[in-house]
Amino acid sequence: MGEQAHTAGPWVTAGNGSAATLVRAGNPTTGQRIATTFCSHGTGNAEGNLRRIRENEANARLIASAPDLLEALRQLTENAVTARGCGLKNDDDGIVSSALFDTIMQARAVYAKATGAAG
Repeated sequence: MGEQAHTAGPWVTAGNGSAATLVRAGNPTTGQRIATTFCSHGTGNAEGNLRRIRENEANARLIASAPDLLEALRQLTENAVTARGCGLKNDDDGIVSSALFDTIMQARAVYAKATGAAG
């Protein structure tokens, strides 16, 4: 699998319950800005505004987890290929099914999409 081209992790969020949450590399105060997620308060009620702020912060956490998710996906794909190649047995005492192969192919496609590599 390809060489890392994105900003190295860890990525962290820096939010304070406001309309904008920053995603930074390393230090939440001084680290390189990776992304900023926004929500609009609009003319909604306080409950709707709080829901949008929470959703905004959740989006920022998802973005911040990207380097870790990518590494986990890389390791999962490599380990699954190894396990399938070794004829790992499942609970039914059969070779790991084609479902695992389908999952490996899906994981490879997602990894390629995330890294900009050809699938």
